[in-house]
Amino acid sequence: MPPLPFKLAAVDLDGTLLATDKTISDKNVQAIKKLEEAGLTVLIASGREHLNCIRYHRQLELKSPIVSFQGALVKHPGTGEVLLSLGLDQDLAYEILEQSQLFETNVLYGSEKGVYATSRNKWTELYERVTGEAAHIIDSWENLDAGTAIKIQWLDEPARVYHMLERLENRILRDCQVWSYDSIAIEFVRQGVTKATGVAAVADHLGIKASECITFGDAENDAAMLSWAGLGIAMPHGRDAAKEAANMVAPPGHPDTALARGIDLVFEKYSKTPTS
Repeated sequence: MPPLPFKLAAVDLDGTLLATDKTISDKNVQAIKKLEEAGLTVLIASGREHLNCIRYHRQLELKSPIVSFQGALVKHPGTGEVLLSLGLDQDLAYEILEQSQLFETNVLYGSEKGVYATSRNKWTELYERVTGEAAHIIDSWENLDAGTAIKIQWLDEPARVYHMLERLENRILRDCQVWSYDSIAIEFVRQGVTKATGVAAVADHLGIKASECITFGDAENDAAMLSWAGLGIAMPHGRDAAKEAANMVAPPGHPDTALARGIDLVFEKYSKTPTS
């Protein structure tokens, strides 16, 4: 395998590695293997919780830590070693929960132990359908024993999501990194935390420079790591923010194999035939 001038590749899950049915296409699996054969450390970098990323990590037989919760947690699923954990301040987490009750919206509380909710409804069912993981249903937030919140989500109808975004408390806006997805979700993590934060922690741990990293993504929450890396590649079906942050866009084609085409593009542009 011709060598590349890169040592680490970080890959987003939804919309990048995963197909529309949340599986990994055979072409994407083989493309990941191609990166590893070229000597790169490959890692998952996702907005999802850590536990929800593990099955994909195992399917690909990766040996790296997982970057999860939008970059707020970097943890090795095999050893349990935590390289980075940037949870929400406890008082701030309580404030987010209290404001969610004022809005009467639906909440998912994410920690290293999993995701928690106070009722089973269409929103928890949506979460479970998309992620394939069950939420822990508890009686009330007062009885919560889940550890530090790393990410809190509000899920609701688009009109209500817009209403809530317009009326967020100043402290929440000041102290949280706020993301909104598909008009039905608002996510809160610690201010300043992005996937670039998590990927950089892995790179530093391995003694790898940003210029030696490749990142692949499709959405607004991938933009920071796409612009941080020496080479950022956006998916052709991705959001404008991702494409604008990236150095290159993968060739057009079916979304389920866009990552594989992006990885082929890397080898086409950057592989170097060894000289004797």
